[in-house]
Amino acid sequence: MAKKKDKQALPKHVESVLPIFNFLKQYHEYEVKGLAGIPKEGPVIIACTHALATYDMPLLAREIFENHGRLCKFLVDRNFFKIPYVGELMEAFGSVEAGPKTAKKLLAKGEIIVVAPGGTRELLRPSGERYQFLWENRKGFVKLAMESGAPIVLAACPKADDVFTVYKNPITKFFYEKFRFPVFIARGLGPSPFPRKIRLTHFLSRPVLLEKLLESRDPELFEAQLEKNHRSIVKKMENLVAKAIRYRPEDS
Repeated sequence: MAKKKDKQALPKHVESVLPIFNFLKQYHEYEVKGLAGIPKEGPVIIACTHALATYDMPLLAREIFENHGRLCKFLVDRNFFKIPYVGELMEAFGSVEAGPKTAKKLLAKGEIIVVAPGGTRELLRPSGERYQFLWENRKGFVKLAMESGAPIVLAACPKADDVFTVYKNPITKFFYEKFRFPVFIARGLGPSPFPRKIRLTHFLSRPVLLEKLLESRDPELFEAQLEKNHRSIVKKMENLVAKAIRYRPEDS
C-alpha cells in the first residue's frame, strides 16, 4: 500500500492571519465548485480571473490547503513588490515575482503555482467591464504548461467584480500606461473601502493537460500549437465564467 503523503506544514505567519480569511470566507459565504479536481500531488498551474478584490485567490488557496494539504505559490507582478511593506507581506505569504524561470523551478519541484494571466490591466478594469477577463495576448502560462507538462486548472470567480465599484478615470490610465503601476479609484460598501457582502464562488475546471512540445524541436510547430492551445484555453474560460455568472446557490 502506498504511503499517504504528509500534509504540508502551514507557515506561522500564514497561520497568524487565518482568522482574517476565516472571517472573509464567512462574510462572502465563499465556496469552491470543482475542488476535488485539484491533483493531490505534482505540479499544477492554476490560472485565475483577476479582480480588485484580489483576496479571492488566497481564499481559494486556503480551501486547497484545507482539503488537499497543499500550499500554493502566487506569481505576482513585480510592480507590487515596489509598494512599501506590500512586497514584504506578499513574500511572507508565499508570493514570488512572476517570471518564466521562477515558474519553471517551482513546477520542477512539484509545486502548485497560482497565476492571473490578465495581470494588473485586468485587475484595474472599471466596473463597466465587469466579468471580463483580458487574456487575448497572455500566452505565457500556456507556453509554461506545454514546456513543463504541468496541467492547467482554470479558476473563475467573476462575482468578485461586484465587491468594489471601480471607476474609469485618467489617473489610473496614466499610472498604468506610464509605469504599469496599480493606482485606482474605487469604493466598496457605501462610500467606504470596506468590501460589499457579495457571495463568492470559485468555479474550477478539470485539469487540462496540454501536449508537451519542446520549443527546440520545431519553433514554428511550437508557435502554431501554442496559438491553438491558447484559443482552446480562452474558450474554456469563457464557458466557465458564463457558468459562474449563471450560478444560483438556491439551485444547487
